[in-house]
Amino acid sequence: LTSGKNEAALADPLSEAAGLGKAMEPMTKEQLQQLAQEVAAHGDAARGEQVFRREELNCYKCHAIGKAGANIGPDLSAVGGSSPIDYLVNSLLLPSQAIKEAYKTALILDIDGLSHTGIVVDRDDERVVLRDAQGKEVTIAEDDIEFEKEGDSLMPSGLTKFLTHQEFVDLVRYLSALGKDDGYTMTAEPTVYRWRVYRSPAGKTTVPNADDDSIRNMLFEYAPEKWTPFYSLASGELPLGEARNVARNPMVFAYAEIVVNVAGNIQLQLN
Repeated sequence: LTSGKNEAALADPLSEAAGLGKAMEPMTKEQLQQLAQEVAAHGDAARGEQVFRREELNCYKCHAIGKAGANIGPDLSAVGGSSPIDYLVNSLLLPSQAIKEAYKTALILDIDGLSHTGIVVDRDDERVVLRDAQGKEVTIAEDDIEFEKEGDSLMPSGLTKFLTHQEFVDLVRYLSALGKDDGYTMTAEPTVYRWRVYRSPAGKTTVPNADDDSIRNMLFEYAPEKWTPFYSLASGELPLGEARNVARNPMVFAYAEIVVNVAGNIQLQLN
């Protein structure tokens, strides 16, 4: 479920074992109205943001907020200002019934018997390019296509089955706040949303035994696998408590890249 793939063979048995059933039924108009009222009255956007950021849900694997995350699915930075609650609910419960045109998928079987599923990112008379749930692009020659049909959403349909009702309400409230409510609207000021946090620093760099030389040596011995992607909150704040959990250390080393288009002075403001 955390792979970003819609694996019914895995999701259905787990759901059945949990007593959650195999299929999600569309909500009636009355149910959606009642849920919308509950989201407005009892949903908590801050709690919902924590649900969205959970590692097991892997939302950032496909979606971006403030340019932090992936571009496999729609950017959610302003989704609350453009999408009503009923659309958000259906997008979470029944993602294959709420696919935007630019994110429709194709299921292709090639002449070698291999199946490919992904978003069609480019196509001409000679080949089609698909982007799969991991962000990998594959090119298939038109002459090699044995069978093709419209596919389901790349978003797993079973993810919300493992949320409590309150967690679901909070998640919808968070999405409905993005791009609309204070604290959940991307600022016009240049803000760093994409970070990397160094995981498991060496013993000499732990508090209180850190020294400049040991830190410099560690950081200059660049090892990509030790730097874990980490994202700011929608407000732009870097949640240090969460970062410490990722770093597995009370001392957090984080880096970000800044693109400079024009020569001149840069002022950094650390909040």
